[in-house]
Amino acid sequence: MADLYQYFFDNGLAGIEVHTQEMYAVGDMICELGTSEGLTSSGHVLSASRYMTLWKTEEGKWRAHRDYLRRPAESARGAAVPTSWA
Repeated sequence: MADLYQYFFDNGLAGIEVHTQEMYAVGDMICELGTSEGLTSSGHVLSASRYMTLWKTEEGKWRAHRDYLRRPAESARGAAVPTSWA
């Protein structure tokens, strides 16, 4: 994972935008679905992904229990990231 982040920093990553699209309960956990974009300092999209995070309470605090990131094939060609999980 560190190699992936280093690649993005070496290629101009300046910030990340995260857009939560939905959250819902799954037993004693929360499932969060959304999209994220890695941006250069000029606002160019370097990478776009969809994500799913399962949140769970541990010692009274919500913590990420599982995190799944998927970079759609469309984003590799420069197209917009789909806004739906369907």
